[in-house]
Amino acid sequence: MADPKDLIRKFEFSEKVKSEVSIANQLVEQLIGLKDDEFAGGKKIVGAYLNAVLLEIRLAQNVLGSKVIFSKTSRKLTEAIGRIDLKEFDEARQCFSEALTDTTTSCVESLEALAKLSLM
Repeated sequence: MADPKDLIRKFEFSEKVKSEVSIANQLVEQLIGLKDDEFAGGKKIVGAYLNAVLLEIRLAQNVLGSKVIFSKTSRKLTEAIGRIDLKEFDEARQCFSEALTDTTTSCVESLEALAKLSLM
């Protein structure tokens, strides 16, 4: 059985990453309709934010001792960066949706394991 402290850490990181992915999605929505220099500047900001989220994921993987956790989220966020560069916003939205599903699954797994230990 998993260590309760690790389960709590996994849950906390899952919730944090889920929130950050939701914010990134909202930022991308603001890019739509921007033109020329505004779009270029906005894209840089969104790209920097997404890269910060990817760093947070790597930190979580290191703390939790697992490269598997959030691996799909990481791949989908990296793909979203490319989709945004190509102005493929619908595809970027799909990437965010899949990343949110992955982090939500991680939250649920943690909660279920904590419940089995009567800690939730």
